[in-house]
Amino acid sequence: MPTLVHDPGPAPDLFEATERHVRWGLGVALGGFVLVNRWRRPWSVLFAWLVFCLSGGYLLARFIGIAMEGPSDLKQWALVGVEVVLCGLAALWVWYRRAAPERGDVR
Repeated sequence: MPTLVHDPGPAPDLFEATERHVRWGLGVALGGFVLVNRWRRPWSVLFAWLVFCLSGGYLLARFIGIAMEGPSDLKQWALVGVEVVLCGLAALWVWYRRAAPERGDVR
């Protein structure tokens, strides 16, 4: 079972110990997506928000896992880099398309 801040038992290695915390990132991501999204936006903006929330949720949970288990696993830091890049690209797309009309608007 995934754990966010409490680890019930020993893990076989540091990567798996941190991944137990990271699995909660999906819940954090989906909750954030529902809270910040407006459903009438164009599909490209919805997809960018989903990517931003997913990578941001996993990034937040990964940082909690790294803080709890220790920062010595290089695979975790590589995944942090990938998630930061995905968050940045999605945020740039949302910023670029911020003036896009909502679906159904007649102009």
